[in-house]
Amino acid sequence: MQVLFLGGALGLLMSMTGTVTATDRSDEPVDKVVQVQVERLDEGYHAACALIELATPIYVENDTPLSHVISSASVYETATGQIISITNLSVEREEQRYLSFGCLPLTADYRVEVTIAYHPEGQLSLCPKQLHIDDLREFVARK
Repeated sequence: MQVLFLGGALGLLMSMTGTVTATDRSDEPVDKVVQVQVERLDEGYHAACALIELATPIYVENDTPLSHVISSASVYETATGQIISITNLSVEREEQRYLSFGCLPLTADYRVEVTIAYHPEGQLSLCPKQLHIDDLREFVARK
């Protein structure tokens, strides 16, 4: 139970570390390094979400590949600003990029923050390299 709580607390801490819009906490603008694909589900699914795939680059820091990638999404109710859910997205490596994907709401009823954190393999950095999107719906609309 303590491990589960620690993991949830770590995810919450990671998702709360930034409030700026679509910023890369390194040296490149997120709009230029993150590609997004959206596949809306058919009406028959009665789903409140769309399938989202975020493609991000592979980073190396001090000759060490940052190959432990954690993507988290925080969903807020727009009207109240209240957090509804925090979840991790699935992450896979494909050739020279990472793919983070999941089913997330893209309606005006919700604001979704996404944080993609890069850590050295087998480690969790206190201040990892991060890509942060403050409002996924607006980010998708700009792309």
